[in-house]
Amino acid sequence: MKNKGSYIKLAIKTAVGAVLGGILGLVVLGTKVAHMGKEMKGLESWIGAQAHWIFLLLFLIELAAVVWSYNKVKALRKQHQSEEDDEQIEKIEYGIEYYNTLFTVFAMVSFILAMIFYGVFAGVPKGEIPRGFWMATIMFILICVVYAVAHIKMVRLIQSIYPEKMGDPSDLNFDEVWLQSCDEAEREVIYQSAYKTYRGSQWVLAVLMVVALMGEITWQTGVLAIVLIGILWGTMGIMYCYYSLKLQKGKISKE
Repeated sequence: MKNKGSYIKLAIKTAVGAVLGGILGLVVLGTKVAHMGKEMKGLESWIGAQAHWIFLLLFLIELAAVVWSYNKVKALRKQHQSEEDDEQIEKIEYGIEYYNTLFTVFAMVSFILAMIFYGVFAGVPKGEIPRGFWMATIMFILICVVYAVAHIKMVRLIQSIYPEKMGDPSDLNFDEVWLQSCDEAEREVIYQSAYKTYRGSQWVLAVLMVVALMGEITWQTGVLAIVLIGILWGTMGIMYCYYSLKLQKGKISKE
């Protein structure tokens, strides 16, 4: 009876999803949302015309954000070196982790936005060079350089606070070496964060797949987005299963 209940729940959820999907499709097709192709083209044209200013602003925001968060960690390093009270040291270490996380988020978001805007900006007809192309390209390269250099600088700063942390941020195996130099508590945080990230990514990819499908059906946005999301979704699932079996096999071997 318990097994039948699981199948019934699955059937109900599937039916509800199908009904909601059908209603959403009818709403989209029956409203002005289905005719947003021209508005999207207009947005692309505006981004193309203002790209050099967009990239300049993005570069300045990224630079200011990473310098601010880097200096915050640098100031906390001095406190960490002179502080002797254990409770205060814990607060300082949390502050270091907090500003290091903000630093990572600022740099990563700036880099991703730069990639998105440059993709839209560079998608011009053959033979045409948009206004401000070279300035926008230089700003795009500078954003990428700041992202890479800032990452190395922050890792070196963290290593100066915690000398036991190993790894060269320019090496391909940096994450693996860094993980090996972490203690058990730090590894537990990393493991739990990675798993929750994986679970959250599955939901995000599912939503993006639906959006990409609706975009192709409604606005003929192309199948490339659907294919890329499908590859990413499948790759994440397969890699998770592979490493899960691999680690389980290693655990059995040790026992």
